[in-house]
This record gives sequence, C-alpha cells and structure tokens, in this order.
Amino acid sequence: MKSSSTTNHTNGYHDNGVSAQAKKQNDDISFTGLDKIHIQDSPNEYDSKGISLATWLRRKRAVTEALINISCSNWHLVAAEDASSKEYSQNHQHQQEEPPQTWQNQHQPGGDLEERLRVAISITKALDEVIRNGTVCSEGYLSSHFSLENIFLDISDDGYCEATLNRVDAGHIVLSLETSTNELEMKNQLGYLGHILIAIFGAANSNYDTGMMIEQETVNEDQPKKKRGKQNRRTILDSSLPLYLTCLISSLLISNTKADDLREEETAVSCQYYESVKQVLQDLQIAAQKPEVYLKRTSHDINQCLRVPRDSFYGRTSELALAMHSLDTVLKFGQPVLCTVSGDAGTGKTTLLDQIKGPLKEAGGFMIRGKFDKATPPNTVIFSAINSFFGEIVKDGYTELQAELKLCITKSVGYGIGVLMSVIPNLQTLVGEYEYNSIEEYNIEETAISHQRWKVLLCRLMNAITDKSRPLAFFIDDLHRCDEVTLDIIQMIVMDPDIRYCLFLGTYRPVKSGVTKMLDSIKSHGVRVVSIKVSCIEKEAVNSLISENLCIPPSLCQSISSTVHSKTGGFILFAANFFQSLYEEGMIRFNLNTRNWEYNINDIKQRKLPADIVQHLSERMARVPKNIQSLLKTAACLGFEFDANLLQMAISVPMLKLVPYATESGFLREIPSSNKFVWAHDQIHLAAYELIPLNKRSSSHLLIATRIYMNTSSDETLSRVIFDVVNNMNVALHLITSQAQRNDVARLNREAGRKAVASSSFRTAAAYYIVGVRLLAGDCWTSNYEFTL
Repeated sequence: MKSSSTTNHTNGYHDNGVSAQAKKQNDDISFTGLDKIHIQDSPNEYDSKGISLATWLRRKRAVTEALINISCSNWHLVAAEDASSKEYSQNHQHQQEEPPQTWQNQHQPGGDLEERLRVAISITKALDEVIRNGTVCSEGYLSSHFSLENIFLDISDDGYCEATLNRVDAGHIVLSLETSTNELEMKNQLGYLGHILIAIFGAANSNYDTGMMIEQETVNEDQPKKKRGKQNRRTILDSSLPLYLTCLISSLLISNTKADDLREEETAVSCQYYESVKQVLQDLQIAAQKPEVYLKRTSHDINQCLRVPRDSFYGRTSELALAMHSLDTVLKFGQPVLCTVSGDAGTGKTTLLDQIKGPLKEAGGFMIRGKFDKATPPNTVIFSAINSFFGEIVKDGYTELQAELKLCITKSVGYGIGVLMSVIPNLQTLVGEYEYNSIEEYNIEETAISHQRWKVLLCRLMNAITDKSRPLAFFIDDLHRCDEVTLDIIQMIVMDPDIRYCLFLGTYRPVKSGVTKMLDSIKSHGVRVVSIKVSCIEKEAVNSLISENLCIPPSLCQSISSTVHSKTGGFILFAANFFQSLYEEGMIRFNLNTRNWEYNINDIKQRKLPADIVQHLSERMARVPKNIQSLLKTAACLGFEFDANLLQMAISVPMLKLVPYATESGFLREIPSSNKFVWAHDQIHLAAYELIPLNKRSSSHLLIATRIYMNTSSDETLSRVIFDVVNNMNVALHLITSQAQRNDVARLNREAGRKAVASSSFRTAAAYYIVGVRLLAGDCWTSNYEFTL
C-alpha cells in the first residue's frame, strides 16, 4: 500500500457521499458543516499498518449520529413551518410522522453499507489467510487479541481496503494435528468473527461491546447456553440490517454453539451453519458483487410473502454466450442468424432467449414475438405477432419511429399494404390514410391471394422494419406445433437476402415435426444457424435461485437446494414451483424473532412429489381460493393468450379483484403496453385446464361461449370474438340438442369461416365450414334452403 493512502485515512474519515471534509487537528477530527464533532484517539490506536477498527467505528458512529441530528433538526423545522399554515392544521391535525430510519437512507448508520461491507471482507480475508497457512490460534490468545483494537485498516482513496490482524505472529500460533481440536477452534473463530461483523454493521443496542460478548461466549461455561445464545441472537442484531447479513451473522453465532444446544434451542430447522471462514468470505464477496439482489431487503420487507420472479435466469452460461454471440453477429455485421433452442418442457428455453431483450434494447432494437399453441391456428401466429408489435409502437408513443416505419413500409410494400392491413389491423393505425387498391394491383380477389404472394408481402414488410439503427429479433416460441405452410413462410423470411440486422429466434421440443427439415434447408442456403440444446440445470443454479429469493447466503442453503434439485430432476420450472409450494405449505417460514428463514430438511426430503410437473402444478393450484380456481379454469379455456375484456365477458365475477393474485402467484402475466394476458408457461396453462374435471369440460366450454356471445352488444364486437365463441362451442356440440340452437351455431361457424378465408387461413376456414354443415338438419334443403345454399 502507498504511504500517502495510509496517512490520509489514519488522519481522517474517508468521504462516502457525506458532504463533509475531514481534517485532523492534534488527533481530533472535525467536519465542516457539522457542529465541531471531536473524537479523541488513544495513542495506541494508530499503527504503521493503518487505523484501528475501534477508531474507525467510533468515527463512523459520530458522523452518522451528527447527520441524524441535523436531519431530524431540519425535519422538525420544516414540520413546524408546515404546522403554522392553516391548511396543515386543518388536514393534518391527527397525523404525526417520524423521519425515516432505514439502512437505505444515506444519512443513517447503514447509508455507507458498501464501505462497511468492504471492511468486513478485508477482515474476513485476513483471518482466512491466517487459517489457510495451516495454523489455528489458541482460544485464549484469539479471544484477547482478535478484537476491535487489534484489527487495523488501510483504506485507499479508491475505496480499496486491506486489514491486518495486529500481533498475530508465530509466537502466538499453535499447530493442531487433532481434527476435533481444529473443529473446536474453527467454531471459536467463527463466533469471534460474528461479533466483529455485528460491530461493523451495527447492533440494535448502541452500547454493544464486542469484547464483552466474546467473553460471555467463551467464559462462564456454567451458564446455560440455551438462554444465553438465543437471547443474544434476538437482541443484538439490528432489525433494519439487510436480511442477507442478518442470516450470515446469525449463522456465525450458531456455528459457535454446540449441536446439543442447537437441538435444545430448536434451531436445527434453521439454515445450515458455517463450517469455515472461507465460506463466510465467499458469501460476503457475493453480496458485494450483487448488492441490488442481496442487500435490498430487510426483515421488514418479508411481509410473509415469497414470490419467485418468472423471468429469473440461473445457470446456462455457455448457452447464453452462444445466444449473445448470435446477437453480436447481427449487430456488427448485419448478417441474419437463426438461433434455435431445443429441449423438453420446463427446461427454460424461452427464458434463455429472453435474456437477449436487454442488450437488444440497449442497441435501439425491438423484438417481435409469437407463440404456437394448440388453441391458436398456426397460420395466424405470425400475423398476430407482427400486429402486437405495431400495437406497442403506436401505444408507447414512438413518434419518430412511427414516421420512419411509415415511410419505409409504404415505399417497400406499396399497394400491398391494403392486403396486409386485412390481417394486421394495427398496420393501418400506424400508416394511417394511404391510397391503395389491392384488387387492381393484383387483379385477383383480396380473399384469394396466393400463398406465394403472402410470403412476398411479409418479406417486404420485414425488410422495411429492420435497419442498422433499429435491429430486430423475431422470436417464435414452440415451433414444433407449427404447420408446414407456416414453416415455409418462416423459411422464406429467414432466407430473404434483403432482410438484414434481424436475429431469428425459435424454441422447440425434440419431438417429430418439420422443424429439423426446415433448419437443414436454411443451412443449405448459406444462412447461419446456431442450434442450442438445453436439459436440466445444475445444482448450483438451483442454489442461486433459492439464495436470491430468500436473501440467504449461498453457503447456507446447500442442503435445501440439493434436496429440491434431486426431487425435481433439475427442471427449472419444476424446481421453482416446488420451492414456491414449500413456502405456501409452511415448510419454509420466516421467524420474526430470530429474523431468519427456518425449515426442516428431513420433512422436505420426505415430501411426496408427483413425477409429472403438470400434476404438481395442478395440486398447487388446487390450494388457492375457489374464486381464483374458477378464474384459472375459465382462462385456461380461452387459450394461451387472451384479452382482458374477453376474460371479463367469460366470468361472472369482477375480474380486477382476482387477476392480481393470479399474476403475483406466477400463473399469469400481463403483456406490457396491451390489455392482454398470457400464461407464464404452457405447462401451467395445461395444469390449469387439468383442474376442470373431465366430465365437466364440455359444459364449461359451452358456458364460457354462451357468456361471451350474450355479452356481445353489436356485430362488430361479435366479429372480434367470433373465433373464441365458436372454438368453445364446437367442443360441446353433443350438448346442443335443439335444432334451432344447432342452426345458430352453424351460422356462427359460417361467420368464422368467412373471417378465416379473409386472412387466407384456408385450412382453418374449411374446418369451420365442415362443422357448420354437420350441424344442419337432415331436411335442411327443404326446411332451411337459403342458409344451406
């Protein structure tokens, strides 16, 4: 270390966002702007190695207390001025607020948390280096010398901190060859380290004395540890301390408690304790690397609620690198790339490719995404995805982008815009009034445009959307459900030489489909194809999932993460939902007294788990309130993606009171900048559908279709929901016995067929027409001639 650095921090307090300048005057410290705060340092508190930890802590405490006093004084001054106003006295007569006191406030003792964390890391690292030399300090020596006065800090101007354990030399080191002795000494060292960390990060009691607490832990063996250890852990930890650090320090104190005492204190269900100083060092370093993840929550933020974010991403570093490299190729060289991810259901294929959204947005790009599912005709997915993209552009108010796209699209597509507007309504909203005459241009009827013509128009549209200044990612999920016609359209778009700065993304399951044939054909035409295969995630990824969501140091949740990984086979969707269900069932709980998470690992190991993820999800949904189950069942009948207004028409209770619970539970998610919802995963969608008993599914579909139909107020509204009405009614045709009603359903199928023909969905239209014909009576040519004709 440089001598100038040592001198600077030996003489004064290092500025950490506090607007005060430190100066030394005869070993005193005074701060400009504060009322002459003075700290008299003892002669032996300075060393050539830096400033003692005791002096550093006293200075921190003096500064923060002074800032608190100034903040409170300002607050009371403002409150007095407000109280003098008439409006305040009338509206706030019975209100009394207090200035906030949280770790996140920079004027409070935890406002400099990152600096304290660096100090804790340096001290832990110094102790670990002593232990890694193969030696352990004798208990008597360590208890008297591993203290605040004998730990020296050297803090550089850039925030780097180095700690030195003063007077720990060979003369006070004892070699131990007995394993039992090593384990005992290690527990003592962990306990001492825990008390040092309490002093660094602050204690609930401002008069807390580290030396006294260490002495209580090592002396007076006649005092029952059951009362002593448990009471200390409950009282000395500040409740506003980040939960991650609370668990870490609490576990350090537990590490210094005998196993018999742990059973007496009933802490055997708590998170596992530390076994080495190296584990503590690793966990502190992880907290410093991810403060936004691990240091954002305190015990007050738990609120008896645990939700695993749907978009959480863990592991898959090599697979993610391949996907990011594909994006870099598109951005730097303008070469189109097709990146596909294959794997079984629940392995995180979609989440992997979703990680591209961040870098793509930073590059000024956008994403078009669609998904094939059983309820949606395959030939409508691409048009629906592009329509949603234009809808987001218009709704989010990208004025300049709208003008650019309008110019490029009208120039590239020309009079074909009229044809595309028939299947992409938001295109008309984007372009506005534009003169076109599709009939004269193509000399054919608009409803009978050839399949090849559609491909040409889509290629022109994609070429107009993409540009170096606005790169695009076209993401199609579940390609294995795609039909041959749509696969042919995708293949032509990918191979179009005029479409640049576009990354094509796709996911599919390794089942028999035309995806492999399409990929081989694209490769043969010189387009780069990146194929990624994913399977189960590693145990470390599950450990990260549990650690981040519970805010527990990774070293302390190895046992539960290993159990979750082994019982779920490493399927990320299965693991996340099983972990969520453990909390909902009370097998993982937060103890407000100890401010720590608790669980019984043996109970979790004995927990029976279905081999099928769908069955497990259905069991989890069966535990939610009945009205939420009704909502999930209804939504399951509407498909993977559905409109909020459509859902409101299909259920008999106000939707706004129920949907938030379903979204917070991770079953549904709202599509940004739209009035639509999608299921968090197709397996969750299937699990919700499985909630409906098999003998009641047909009647449920008929009831939903009837409600939607009865709530349509005009022909225009019916046209928007015609597919949803007909698809649900056609499932329950055997329940419709009246010929008059069957004729009505036949008319609805005819309208659905006409709308499908208008968008060139000929196979879908044919299916509707066939159903309509079957619903007609045997004497339809005489009893209902005009309609039959």
